[in-house]
Amino acid sequence: MGSTLLAWARFWVPIRQIAAVPIRNFRNSGRVHIFFLVFLAALPLSAEEYQVVRDDSCRVRFTSKTQLDDFSGQSGSLDGFIYWRGAGLAGARELEHSRLLFELKLADFDTGIGLRNRHMREEVLETRLHPLATFTGRIARVEKAEGGAYLLHLEGQLALHGVERAFAAVVSASELPDGRIHLQGGFPITLAQFNIPRPAFLGLKIAAEVQVEVDFLVSAAEKK
Repeated sequence: MGSTLLAWARFWVPIRQIAAVPIRNFRNSGRVHIFFLVFLAALPLSAEEYQVVRDDSCRVRFTSKTQLDDFSGQSGSLDGFIYWRGAGLAGARELEHSRLLFELKLADFDTGIGLRNRHMREEVLETRLHPLATFTGRIARVEKAEGGAYLLHLEGQLALHGVERAFAAVVSASELPDGRIHLQGGFPITLAQFNIPRPAFLGLKIAAEVQVEVDFLVSAAEKK
């Protein structure tokens, strides 16, 4: 938890900023994380903060494809929030002040085979040492897309397997009639960039690069 707090604080606490301290908390597998945010001033009334909806709609999927074997794993343990100034996606502004934090519990990936799940946890992702993948950053750009959707260009730092690297991704965002926002996207992860080993399982190895797909909802945080 301490390392997550430090990584998060680097984005939320520029040296010049002091004053109000709102509290955000959210759960990840029964644990409650409380983050003390330091702003130049209190959040403006037109600010939007959305939290991940933790239900069956939340899916993070990786796919490994090699000449000898293809397989995938899926997890629903994504947690986090995204914040920007302005009303709705169409009104997003001052994106330099936007913030996001997403965490994924890696041990929850299910590949459909129990022994392979254990191999992924113990030999590949080494989840006892590195239980979480964390993406912290901001919205760099909002682009109008077809069908009323928007493309969110995200940039920040991805912490995975004890390695932190600059990371960027594009996700599609669609506003639903009930006020929630549906986020979808995909991006490659090169295992060697995060020092992730590729030991063989039944003579087969995970691909050197896996494709990750995210599909989840966020809902407006309760304003207090």
